[in-house]
Amino acid sequence: DGTVKALRDETQARGEGTAIIEISGGGGYYIEGALSEFALGTVEIGQPVSVNSWTTGTVCEGTIAEISSNPTQSFYSWSEGNPNVSYYPMKVFVEEDANLPDGDMVDMTYSSSANPDSWYIEKMFVRNDGGASYVYVRNDEGLLEKRIIQIGNSSGGYTEITAGLTQDDFVAFPYGSDVVDGAKTREATMDELYNW
Repeated sequence: DGTVKALRDETQARGEGTAIIEISGGGGYYIEGALSEFALGTVEIGQPVSVNSWTTGTVCEGTIAEISSNPTQSFYSWSEGNPNVSYYPMKVFVEEDANLPDGDMVDMTYSSSANPDSWYIEKMFVRNDGGASYVYVRNDEGLLEKRIIQIGNSSGGYTEITAGLTQDDFVAFPYGSDVVDGAKTREATMDELYNW
């Protein structure tokens, strides 16, 4: 039993490389990820997680459904931190309305349960100038703006954000030494950004 979620013209579907018909039996998606040993005490099952698809740019919310008590040997990390850190498998559940492609790569960010006002982003977004950490964001006028932020712990390839940035802000990336305040910005998916 199921529900028809999408029905497409055959020619259009073939041209787009999508299914002609999509049927859902209910449920959602389970996303596999891993937590560094330093993050184990800061998150818990049932905690919300923000998910960003590399392929479609879809941003949705899930919840942590499972955290393993045994470290994994097979987790691949882009971490620039301690190579001796252990990683623990976790699963995040996302409702089916998110429309994530099977096998998609995603970024996941979450707030620390110890400090619900904090959350994590990848280290590559954070820059440092004279001891002050900052990111470039898109302001209300759609222009680039340097924003000083407060950071906490770094875990693997992630940095904890404790103030100065919200999960609703658009962080600019990539940016080099010639970046200037007031430059025009445009939205892009993670897939576009990583192909630069």
